[in-house]
Amino acid sequence: MSARDQAEVNYTLVLVKCDNCGHFFSGFPTDPDLRYVANEYSYESANSAVSIAHFAELAAACVEASGVSVENLEILDVGSNDGTLLSEFRDLGASNVVGVDPSPNMGAIAASKGISNLVSFFESEVADDLRKINRGQAFDVVVSANVVNHADDPHGFVKAVDKVIA
Repeated sequence: MSARDQAEVNYTLVLVKCDNCGHFFSGFPTDPDLRYVANEYSYESANSAVSIAHFAELAAACVEASGVSVENLEILDVGSNDGTLLSEFRDLGASNVVGVDPSPNMGAIAASKGISNLVSFFESEVADDLRKINRGQAFDVVVSANVVNHADDPHGFVKAVDKVIA
């Protein structure tokens, strides 16, 4: 069933302002399974020329900062979406690029581009699986664009990152 054939899903929007920092955030969390798995997630990074240009710059900066030859880099993108950022790394010469994203349709799009990916939420157990996918090796570069702010457990997210880079 395509996204057009699905009934529109509505979410409660309640904005809360932090008195300490002045940032706004949602006071009504959305069930991540509903947002990314049960409903066909529709945002593709490749649909934005701005995102593509940004990801090209980000990939080049990460490669330069790593100090490792791009051909030897082990790269993980957490929240890899349609594989656009990993495609930029691959275009620079990286051969071992892996993504993880909870959306089955985004995983299929990434796979159609030849991007190795795991369809799952990123958590501690998944970090262990990603290490296995990477032949037990740590990743040299871990990127995550606009993902941490969606994590229900930011501390657990950071601990999972630690498991894949340690």
